[in-house]
Amino acid sequence: MREELIRSAISFFSVEICTNRELDTNLLAVVNPSFCSVTWHTTLTDLRNVEGIPAISLGKELLHRGYNVLLHLAGRNLNKCQVLAILNLAKRVGVINILALQGAGYPEKHPKSKSVDEDIRYLKEKVSNGVDFIITQATYDFDALKNSPNAVEHPI
Repeated sequence: MREELIRSAISFFSVEICTNRELDTNLLAVVNPSFCSVTWHTTLTDLRNVEGIPAISLGKELLHRGYNVLLHLAGRNLNKCQVLAILNLAKRVGVINILALQGAGYPEKHPKSKSVDEDIRYLKEKVSNGVDFIITQATYDFDALKNSPNAVEHPI
């Protein structure tokens, strides 16, 4: 997906789609996003049967409709075996873009971070390890966004 977006050399946008809401395919066709970001609303019960994980089912449906899919994968409650099973299933249905959550990217810093500098250090480490692109966490606090560090203060 990264190469396709870079080659296009135009602005692109995504839509975030929640698995706990009905998919409006007509509206999605009108909006025509560059990719669909599928949120991870999975319970421990869902994990007993990875084939039935709502996010993967929705991702598969979107792929069949011709959309690029970015699957959120919140790993905070998953063990290694569960993560591997989920990744294998995602690959099997055709989802190849994964957003691994639980990291830097909050304008006002991640709640578990000691400082914005610590967030930036972890973000730089992820970039050094080969991330394709970065999505920042949205905020509802305009002042926090307005006062967040920028690329001049924290080059990546």
